[in-house]
Amino acid sequence: MGDKWAVQCRIEANVRLPKGLTEVEMASEGAAAGDTTEVSRVILKLKEPGQFEARMELQTASEGLAQDLGRRWAAHLAAILSFLGGCGTQAKGVAITTAPEEPAPGTKYRSMIPADWEGAVGPPELLLPEELTFLLRETPERLKRALGWLHKSRLARDIVDEFVCLLVAFESMSGLLKEGATRFWHCGSCGKDTRRCPECGQSTESKISGADALREFTTERMGWSGKEWSAIWKLRNKLLHGEADVSLEERREVLPSLVPKLEKAVVASIKVLSRLDPSHTPRTLRPRVPFSDAVLHVEWAPRPSAEPDQPQDSASSSA
Repeated sequence: MGDKWAVQCRIEANVRLPKGLTEVEMASEGAAAGDTTEVSRVILKLKEPGQFEARMELQTASEGLAQDLGRRWAAHLAAILSFLGGCGTQAKGVAITTAPEEPAPGTKYRSMIPADWEGAVGPPELLLPEELTFLLRETPERLKRALGWLHKSRLARDIVDEFVCLLVAFESMSGLLKEGATRFWHCGSCGKDTRRCPECGQSTESKISGADALREFTTERMGWSGKEWSAIWKLRNKLLHGEADVSLEERREVLPSLVPKLEKAVVASIKVLSRLDPSHTPRTLRPRVPFSDAVLHVEWAPRPSAEPDQPQDSASSSA
């Protein structure tokens, strides 16, 4: 069955509730009894105009699942409010706890408070004045988009969003990476190129496609294996073409290994297309702290409410 957890957060959203209503409570519809991955209850309270307090109750088989699911549900609720209100929203101060809405005095509870994500990415990179001349160079619009999507990936709070941003950044440059490149018909069985048609003798040479340009860059320049490239492209098709949901295993095991590799390829592509030396900043990629490792774990018990102060008599109060 697992433990029962509550996710608590603040949500900034420029939306309003009907007049006189300050709280909305929603129960999960049709959730199976004992479901270990379903949010069962959501409470949204209006604290002040544009400021909400949310509480989501769920049950999971492990603490790690509570972290993943709780964090994603906070972002999901913010996205729903953004959609319904036609406005930007933001979830802040996400905390996950085993405590009920009214904790019982003397009972021990567990809480997980995410550490500051930006504060856990290592020391700042030193920028030299001569390196900043990169800003003055004429760069194609596609390369500017790649820089923008790389930046978005570093702001992403969800590893799937980070992966998608990096994919868009990489594919933004495919046309630049393939300029002038050609290919021949390639046999998937023997792995060899057939330069002429065995029937008519005509050349099979053609312009390289965007996907082939990216595959060639990663395998030839970055030293990836065909299996590594296939893993990224397969996940890319799943995400961008809606073929299937991302599994929990992919979130917790596959993506953490693919994202740094893909970011390194994006950075290397930008350097190649910008004619930057490989040793140019950034020389190292930012370290990533998994969500489960960037959390303050707290065990606590609420104190019994204090006895009310005894009223003093007039003699003692005037002493």
